[in-house]
Amino acid sequence: MSDLNSISLPPLSERLAAAVAFVKCGNRAVDVGCDHGYTAIYLRNAGICPFCICTDIHAGPLEAASANITRYNADGIVIRLCDGLSGVLPGEAETVIITGMGGELICRILENGKNVVFSAQELVLGPQSEPEKVRSKIYELGYHISDEAFVCEDGKYYPVIRAIRWAAAEPCCEFAATGAPEMPRETELKYGPELLRKQPPELCGFLMKERTRYESILARLDTADGETDENRNRKEEIRHELDLIEQALKVFL
Repeated sequence: MSDLNSISLPPLSERLAAAVAFVKCGNRAVDVGCDHGYTAIYLRNAGICPFCICTDIHAGPLEAASANITRYNADGIVIRLCDGLSGVLPGEAETVIITGMGGELICRILENGKNVVFSAQELVLGPQSEPEKVRSKIYELGYHISDEAFVCEDGKYYPVIRAIRWAAAEPCCEFAATGAPEMPRETELKYGPELLRKQPPELCGFLMKERTRYESILARLDTADGETDENRNRKEEIRHELDLIEQALKVFL
């Protein structure tokens, strides 16, 4: 392996850096939808993971990943052309990493790859949309959110979520004696139980902008000509979103 002071570590975006920081040292990892392969290369060359699998449904990203593996002189990385986790065997990886995808797609990959997920210990997920669906799926699969980051990239904010299998939690874990953790409340699913606990200022700013955005939408709907069922339903949805935002903002008071 190359000297860490050389070019052995590839550049990481804010989201990928947050994801890498959550990976437990010593775990074997699979990076689903690996793109350029930088995550796996970093994990290997930084000495975090002894072995990594890069998967992608398209050949192009795997070719780029293979070229980068050679470029950064990384060993202990294999690439596999497959849909999600379909090309990974149960027990091959303790950490499952999925970033840069929509929340619904991440949920589908986790559901279809349950045999791999159930044999793993840790999930590191970075949904680009619908994070509440991902957080809900985490608990459905018997995992518990242990940490979250909230990063800004290209002017947009994204959560990065670390989850551990509750049965594999440390003996001192509060769930060890009581069983599996309960599903978080709707506000926590929407904005992150750990983010609301940690109260990063970036989240407060994001919530205030979201409140302004939804209030603007509601004002336009209130001044729209006519009151259709669609209009009423949309206003009800907006008011519900505003209620969730107000509940989340209370932690910053």
